[in-house]
Amino acid sequence: MAKALEKYDEELERVHDNANTRKRAGGADKSDKTDESDESDTLHEPYKPYKHLTDTAVLERIEKELEAVAETDMGQTLALCTGKGASFHHAGMKREQRQIIEQGFRDGHIKVISSTPTLAAGLNLPARRVIIRDYMRFAEDGMRPIPVREYRQMAGRAGRPHLDPYGESVLIAKSRDMANGLFEEFIDAPSEDVKSRLDDESALCAQILSLIATGFVRKDDDLIAFLKQTFYMYTNKKSSYLTEIVGDSIDFLEDAGMITKIDGFLSATAYGSLVSRLYINPVSAEIIAGKLREKQAVINEGLSGVSGKEKLRRSKDLADAGSKDAGGSPIFSDIGLLQLLCKTPDMHTLYVKKDEIAVINQFSMEHEDELWLGISFDSMEEDYRALKTAMLLDNWISEVGENLICQRFNVGPGDIYNVVESMNWLCYSASRISSMFAEDLREAVAEVELRMKHGVKRELLPLVKLRNIGRVRARRLFNNNITGPAAIRSAKFEALASILGQKIAKQLVDQVSKMERDYSGLDSLSSPDYSAFPARSDRPASSDRTGDEGGNGYADVNGVNKVKGAKDAEVMDAGEADDVDDADNDDNAGDVSPVPNRKKGHGAEKELNKAKGKSPKEKGSKDKSQSRNNQKSLFEF
Repeated sequence: MAKALEKYDEELERVHDNANTRKRAGGADKSDKTDESDESDTLHEPYKPYKHLTDTAVLERIEKELEAVAETDMGQTLALCTGKGASFHHAGMKREQRQIIEQGFRDGHIKVISSTPTLAAGLNLPARRVIIRDYMRFAEDGMRPIPVREYRQMAGRAGRPHLDPYGESVLIAKSRDMANGLFEEFIDAPSEDVKSRLDDESALCAQILSLIATGFVRKDDDLIAFLKQTFYMYTNKKSSYLTEIVGDSIDFLEDAGMITKIDGFLSATAYGSLVSRLYINPVSAEIIAGKLREKQAVINEGLSGVSGKEKLRRSKDLADAGSKDAGGSPIFSDIGLLQLLCKTPDMHTLYVKKDEIAVINQFSMEHEDELWLGISFDSMEEDYRALKTAMLLDNWISEVGENLICQRFNVGPGDIYNVVESMNWLCYSASRISSMFAEDLREAVAEVELRMKHGVKRELLPLVKLRNIGRVRARRLFNNNITGPAAIRSAKFEALASILGQKIAKQLVDQVSKMERDYSGLDSLSSPDYSAFPARSDRPASSDRTGDEGGNGYADVNGVNKVKGAKDAEVMDAGEADDVDDADNDDNAGDVSPVPNRKKGHGAEKELNKAKGKSPKEKGSKDKSQSRNNQKSLFEF
């Protein structure tokens, strides 16, 4: 970059010297001056993209915008680089960061972007010059060349319409022979054939279920006739093969109870219709339903001989995370559910490096009784990826700060966002499926769903339902003994303002006052939306149990617990803890959950009593001044 700018400065100085020389040379006629002006403009034309090179104020503004949304070390590095006119772009960044970078490049303020293929697909972001430094990519069988289609997609970004007379695409070669090989491999080679997504049997199975559930097809012959008109059959002429895989898919759906076949007519069951509406893979649905059936069967064993209200009470107790089966393992656990959902085909899991395997094995052994699935030799890589992703998500719902999660799992903020979004949908799907096959577990699954949405422990659920209150502000309120809407209503405004700032505090008081009028009391606001959950005796607000959701104590490779207890709840990034008046700086600040119109009870009185009493015990929460460098944990690879 520096050399390019030096070359530009030298060329620009030469152009100016030539122009000044002509001005000093007298006797030039009017036509010569016109030619001089035209030539000067022509000489400057290639450098118009650099007209803002000296506009440091704009770059400083962009740097401040990036600093405002930077919640991790990577975000700070991004802001620092961009302030110098060069930046980077990848899928691990937050959406706000990517948007700022893209707009700065379009406006000509950012001169260079170093990027993964994220800029090549799905974004209209052309550039004067595209340099493809690496054309090899790591795959399961080693390093392989990128597809020709991907190269052309990247090279096609060269040349900005209405700005550049041409574009330049550069492939880096180390020798003449390599250059010739690159011409053959990418430039002169034809693109790969386009493959139908239906070539994946699980995707085909999902489409077949959708066709049956919507009533579009009613018989096997209708289904075959429809599929013969698809692009999949156009590229695969073997009709006998199609009949075979369609038959296998129908058999699977019928065995799973998603469809029925009576007198040759196909129809979807309630289960199949639900799976189709949820838009998840039928294989994913069956993985979830199968395990939930097992858990419900264990609960049913514990309810034998019990009826009435006692059965209802005991069923809630058995679904609680503290209840154990005959073998001494918890019937329900958050990490177990997350591991199960991460093993489904619909979940994109994190890549596992070799030096991470030992840590995952250690975690697996320490939490063997809580995990719902083992690590099989036949599917070892998939199992490791699923468990690593589940561990990250367990950190998220245990209120571990984004920066620490990024350090532990070697991911970016955007990666966290992506896996959380995917898990949100799978948790919702699991909640709906549990209402069919494991009614006693529905509330527990729904609780994990709500916690996943906000990234909080259970104790903060009454707070995060409020507008402009995300995981950071909710934790601040809770640590000051404000545990719900009723406690907010009874708290002094000065106390709220000292925690949240004047602006947010006023909005919060107005919001709670309106809720009190609309719902005739605050008791219904003190519980999660779906139901009031029983207290989990073995999972206090802040536990020091190693690996537990409350404590989340992950040991390092030497077996030393470096992060445990409520300290994790306090490991919030500096950007989140500042600027208490800005609602946008709070995680999930805009999340609003509907509040049901429940009957008036004693919830408000309980909340008021809590507000007057002592703050909840949170082991280690007093030590807020501990350096983040001293809180690094196991998952630092």
